[in-house]
Amino acid sequence: MNDMSEISLYRKYRPQRFFDLVGQEHIVKVLTNGVKTNNVSHAYLFCGPRGTGKTSCARIVAKVLNCTDVKEGEPCLECNFCLDTQEGKLIDLLEIDAASNRGIDEIREIREKIKFLPTHGGKKIYIIDEVHMLTKEAFNALLKTLEEPPTHAHFILATTESHKVPETIISRCQRFDFRRINDTDIIKRLQFIAHEENIEAEEDALKLIAKNAQGGLRDAISFLEQMVDGGKITLDGVKDSLGYIGFKTVELFCEYLFKNETHKLLEIIDNAFKDGQDLVFFAKEAIEILRKKMLQKIKNNELTDISDIIEKINNLQEAVWGLKESLIPQLPLEIAVIKSCYKKDQKKIIENKEKIGSDELITKKSEINEGNNLKLSDSISMERVHKGIESSENQENVISLNEEQIKNNFTRILEHIKTPSIRRSFNESKLDKINGRDLIFVFGSNFHLEKVNNAKGKEEISNAFEEIFGKGIFIHLEYRELSFEAKNHWREDEKIQENMENKNKDLANSVLDIFGGEVI
Repeated sequence: MNDMSEISLYRKYRPQRFFDLVGQEHIVKVLTNGVKTNNVSHAYLFCGPRGTGKTSCARIVAKVLNCTDVKEGEPCLECNFCLDTQEGKLIDLLEIDAASNRGIDEIREIREKIKFLPTHGGKKIYIIDEVHMLTKEAFNALLKTLEEPPTHAHFILATTESHKVPETIISRCQRFDFRRINDTDIIKRLQFIAHEENIEAEEDALKLIAKNAQGGLRDAISFLEQMVDGGKITLDGVKDSLGYIGFKTVELFCEYLFKNETHKLLEIIDNAFKDGQDLVFFAKEAIEILRKKMLQKIKNNELTDISDIIEKINNLQEAVWGLKESLIPQLPLEIAVIKSCYKKDQKKIIENKEKIGSDELITKKSEINEGNNLKLSDSISMERVHKGIESSENQENVISLNEEQIKNNFTRILEHIKTPSIRRSFNESKLDKINGRDLIFVFGSNFHLEKVNNAKGKEEISNAFEEIFGKGIFIHLEYRELSFEAKNHWREDEKIQENMENKNKDLANSVLDIFGGEVI
């Protein structure tokens, strides 16, 4: 194995020609054709995830613009301009990191220098990396330069967040979107590097490195370099370095998730944490399994459990974001599985209650039919039981509610809405119409409507109704001009507000008692 202490592998094997760019054939074709036909843009915008070749491609463009012996749209790699560019010595090539040079002064300096002709070559090239980090004033200054650039100047802007680049800048550039590199191409490149460096690498180890790199070749090469142990890279070594949790464990986790085995799920998470495993990596693996299951069900037109799978995926995705900042490392993942299983548990409880209620009605009907001497009151009871049985069969998908019931229970509904802002805004609504399980509420304020008219708001309100009335509803929210009386629809009964205020006071007093504080 060669001595790798002098230069890192990703720098050593950085692409020097368009042909060397991995997984970006769509970009290579356009750029090489442009060079061949002498149709090179004065400004390029390279967008895409990190480690996909944006900066390397920018340097190749800089190289080919000054190369003295361009062949088939590729730089020769032998002339002084090519060699100076590779070694970072070309005076006419200026690279700027916008993350640390983001102000208007740096762009003004470029505008001043760009007027002068190139020192050696025929072109001056300015590469601005992470261009989205520039300030508004800097973008305005850059825009003026891009509108009327000198013929000898070319700009190459690179960014991982193209949505932060002003449209005025984008419209003056030829844009290229770099794709995440697929695992197969990454593995081939890693195999090539391993061969060149006399590294003995297990294929499964390279597959795992590629998978963990998530489409970034630079990260994959960095992982490769870190995991060399005595000239070898083994699967076990890679697993240890990445904090990898076995695939079988992840599969078992997903199996328990679908079975609603909350305790077993929490046990797996606890064991993984105690073993020092990477919980973010684990959650991502679980999400991938659920995603494949979801796509397979859609392909087979099996749509009954799709919403449940989507909910589980969303819960795990929230966990991934939370795991990076949580004070208790495993807490976000624990919350995700509890949320995923909780609704199913509640559904089973409700279904069991309904089944028990139905069984009791049937039993009562049998007892009445067996009686020989019925009183008038018994006859009336039997008639009610018959009606109850008939309605229970028809009410599987219909909730029997009226405005009075909702108004009388509105305080309790509000108490079951977890998010304070959603609770406050929903309190400003007015019930407009009941149609089976569809409840239509109207708001006289767009501000309050926007607070609840989203997936989270509707879910919390629906859950609150389910807690109170035993069945879910479908919420429809609308804006409408309301009179003062209508806006105070729920507050006609002052006890609603009074109860809420008393509960808040009780909670505040409890907190003060615990911490020995006082209101100031």
